[in-house]
Formats: sequence, C-alpha cells, structure tokens
Amino acid sequence: MNKPSNLKPNQETVDYYKNKLEDLLSSIDIKIDIILRDVANERQEFFNGVETKCVNLWIDKIVINNKDVKDLILDYLVVETIDINDDDNKIWQLALDIQNCVYRNTNKKATNPNDGDVYWDLFKKRK
Repeated sequence: MNKPSNLKPNQETVDYYKNKLEDLLSSIDIKIDIILRDVANERQEFFNGVETKCVNLWIDKIVINNKDVKDLILDYLVVETIDINDDDNKIWQLALDIQNCVYRNTNKKATNPNDGDVYWDLFKKRK
C-alpha cells in the first residue's frame, strides 16, 4: 500500500479551501480560519484485513466567526484532508458541516426557504 505524501499543505491550498468555503457560506457571512496540525494524523482503511487506503489528516480545527458566533471551534470534522485538487462536492460537504455547527450553536432551526431562511442558499450552490 502506498503511503500518502507527508508534505503539509501549503498556504495556497489553505487559502483555496478558505476562499471556497467562505464563498459557499456567504449568505451567513462566515469568516473562517483553517488550523493545520504540525504533524498529520494517519488514518488507515482496511477491507477484509487488507489495507486499502492510507490518508494524512491535516486539519486540526476550523475557527468560525460571523455576527452570531465568535471563535467557534469545529474540531469534529467529516473532512480532515485538504488538497487543492479536491472536488467541489467534498468542499461543499465541509461547508454544510460548518453551517450546521453555526445553526446548532445559535439554536437556529432551518425553516421554509420561502420564508427567507438563508440556510438553504448553500443548497442552491451545490454542483
């Protein structure tokens, strides 16, 4: 099984992710910081006892700010890898996790999009 690169994502990659996420979440005016680990955690995946994949987990946490939350930390992530070549669906999924975290921590509930709830704007941006 080939091991993943141990190279830490560069600032260009972090900025790419940050910009894509902030654009996807623009209707709730999110500003984020992506904090990487100094050394990646390695996750190995197995099928029938055979290693099928090895992934470096670089994202330690995401710090979220908007008018409703200050320095909210999202550290339980569905997406912990970061690569400039990641597809839009993977980045969109991370945006959904961030948005749900904000809604949970502000006790907001998603309502009818016809009532002007901006929660649903993210779904309009899904490719």
